[in-house]
Amino acid sequence: VGDIAIVTNRTKIADFSQPFASSSLVIVAPINSSKSNAWVFLKPFSADMWCIIGASFLMIGVVIWILEHRVNDDFRGPPKRQVVTIFM
Repeated sequence: VGDIAIVTNRTKIADFSQPFASSSLVIVAPINSSKSNAWVFLKPFSADMWCIIGASFLMIGVVIWILEHRVNDDFRGPPKRQVVTIFM
């Protein structure tokens, strides 16, 4: 089997499957018998990491607001609306 381009004419003659490659990547993780809840998605990161993620989102919002508020009418108005725009 070699590198074959899949073109319309060849699909009429032969069946093509998706390529498969093994990455040999194995993940070993402990299994806890703790009860699952709605907040389980928070567990992969620590509280410090979540704070850094939140701060980076806020910083990006502020930078976008600084760049856009002079030329874009959506970034103008009362302070409450501007803060909501930053978070959106």
